[in-house]
Formats: sequence, structure tokens, C-alpha cells
Amino acid sequence: MRPADLRALMVRSALLALLIGLLGGPLVVGAAAPAAAACVTSETVTTTRTSAVHISRDWRLLSLRRLPGRTVAKVRLISTGTATFRAVRVVRFCDGDELRSRLVIQARARAKAKARGISEAKPRVRTARAKAAAQVAARSKADPVVRSRLLSRATASGAGWAETQPSLEPHLIRAEIIRLVNQHRATLGRAPVSDIPGGWILATEWAEHVARTGVLAHDTDPQTSYVRDLISLGCANPVGAYAENAAMGYRGDTETALARNLVNGWLGSSGHRQQIENGLWDWTAVGVALQANGGWVAIQRFSADDCSNLS
Repeated sequence: MRPADLRALMVRSALLALLIGLLGGPLVVGAAAPAAAACVTSETVTTTRTSAVHISRDWRLLSLRRLPGRTVAKVRLISTGTATFRAVRVVRFCDGDELRSRLVIQARARAKAKARGISEAKPRVRTARAKAAAQVAARSKADPVVRSRLLSRATASGAGWAETQPSLEPHLIRAEIIRLVNQHRATLGRAPVSDIPGGWILATEWAEHVARTGVLAHDTDPQTSYVRDLISLGCANPVGAYAENAAMGYRGDTETALARNLVNGWLGSSGHRQQIENGLWDWTAVGVALQANGGWVAIQRFSADDCSNLS
């Protein structure tokens, strides 16, 4: 093939990679053997408030007594507070791998309080000041309770959510995706794609972005795109042809079951299948991330560069 033809092929492949569709719908997970207990060294759930606490107050004057030289007011207060929290679950595995997932929590809490205020001011302002003093006293009782209950409810919500999250090991999912992709390529006589050392880190960063935002998309920003990521790895003799497959919302009881559902989903889409079967690719990088709803995001990138210098 002439050099001009080869360059044209590379350009067409790169353009095709940018135009491929995105696969968002999860497959129905079939029966699978229960996952073996993961070797987990620690699991933590941290709940942090990410917005100001907004409190609305409903007042009711219960009584107003005008006595010689003073006025006593008694009020009832119902305070309702709202705030946004973020729960972050971090699972650390025995092999050093780490799994993070995040949940945004909208918390709401109420508190009631009764209080009285006394004023001995001049008669013309005595009533207003007694009411104001009662309101200040009631707020000092109710508002701290609202704030405490907001945090308690958000923490409880985060803990309950964490219990429903899977503990599949990301590096095993990545390895299974590559194995299953190569298994399919072998049926067509294609050479296997090799894992680019360190490539999974950048692929995982984008997978985590997709999991956090819930928007399945390719990163096409010239400064941060997957093409820029792959070039930044420093592979020798860069050819300049790259592609990326993305999926969101998939589940599986084990690392293998999840990877199989993901790869089968890609193979069921002509654009994604074409990238998996493309004989131009020699190297790959895979990243996965866990969504707050328990689904998984997977990003697989392909490169025609020679990355053997990174091995």
C-alpha cells in the first residue's frame, strides 16, 4: 500500500472513531454464579454537606401577657431545613485497587420549639421586643436540631445506599473486558490487543466523569480528549489512529458476568463492533467506574501506535 493510501486509511479510521455512537441501554443480566467474597481491606462512607442549610420558619403566637412594668410573649416555632450532601464510598482491596462511588443526597428535616420572651422596655415597644425575644429563644432551640437532623438523615441515607453498592474489583473487570474482546477478535483471525501500561488511569478518569454526571459522551475537548490522552502516554512511532467505545448502566453479579454483558452490548452495536474487530488496533486501555445507582460505566480505547516501549 502506498504511503498516501495508508495515511488516508488512518484519517478515515480516526474520523470513524469520532463518529461512532454511544451505547447507553443496559442488557438484561442473565443468571450468574454468586460472586465470591472480595478481598476487601477497608470500606468507608463519608457524608459531607455541599450547600448552605436553608431554613424556613413558621411562627405562632401562643400568648401575650401584659404585666406591670413588663410584657411576656410565648411563641411556637416550626423550622424546616433543607441541604444538599454528598456521600462518597471508598472500597480498598487487598491488591491495592480502589473503588469509589458517589451519591448526591437532598436532605430535609423539621424541628419544633416553644419559647417565651420578656421585655421591660418602654410601653410603646415592650410588646414587639417581647415577641422578638421569644422568637430568638425559639430559634436557638430549633435551628441546631434541624442542622443535626439533616446531617443524621443524610448520613443514614449514605450508609443505606452504600450497603446496596457492589464490591466488584475494577482491575478484574478491566482484565475481563480485554480478555473477552480478544476472544472475539481471535474468532476472526485478528491479533489480540495489548493493555497499554498506565492507560487505564486516564480511561478511568473519564469513566468516573461519566458516572458522576450521568451523561454518556466522548471527551472531544482538544486538551483533554481520549485522543490527547492516548498521545500523552508516550507510545513510540505514533500512527495517529484512535477510537473509543463507551457504555453506561450495565450490571453483573461477578466481574466476568459484568464484563460479558458490556462486551456483548458493544458487539450488538455495529459501530462499537467495528472498533472491536478492527485489525488496525494493537493496543487498548480500559477504565470502569461505578454509578450511584449501582450500574457501571466502561470506557475502552484503541490505538494503532506502537506502545511496546512502555512495557
